[in-house]
Amino acid sequence: QKNSDGTETDIVKVVDFGLSKNLDNPAMRSTARGIILGTVEYVSPEGTTGETQHVDFFSDQWALGVVAYRMLTGKLPFQGKNAMQILAAIQKENPPPLKDLVPDLPAHVVSAIERSLSKQKKDRFESVQDFVRALQGLQPLSHALSTAADASRGARMARRASSSGIGLSGPLLPEPPAATSNPSAAPVV
Repeated sequence: QKNSDGTETDIVKVVDFGLSKNLDNPAMRSTARGIILGTVEYVSPEGTTGETQHVDFFSDQWALGVVAYRMLTGKLPFQGKNAMQILAAIQKENPPPLKDLVPDLPAHVVSAIERSLSKQKKDRFESVQDFVRALQGLQPLSHALSTAADASRGARMARRASSSGIGLSGPLLPEPPAATSNPSAAPVV
């Protein structure tokens, strides 16, 4: 994609038209409870119950992790002879370790994909953007923002201490991480 300044940005779009709805048809406007939607191999653990109120962006992150795992290994992380076995594997099993299947894969890529495939939503990234940054070997934005806030707070404390006659020497805080010029760029794996 061309940016307004003439530079180019890679964009990744994940689309699953198998889940699209015809909103002109009243019967298609709501999802029935107890029905599992999507390609079974990409359904998150919380999606395996059919309780759609538990499916959210964490589930999208899971599916993106499955896509990345498959792109890198040529295999799906959870397998079975039928849909029920695959759903059970998603709920109860861990995928074969990426390091075993692709030994030269950078550690930050392995860590990011494994985290995106955590069984519990709370163990996944706070945002898909943080997942992408982790794939790139960068700190999550939520961490970078808190580090920058800590640095700003530390600088204010140092100014106050200095103006009150308290002597401080040496660096108070590490430098905040450098912001990337394009934090939403697609990961290069």
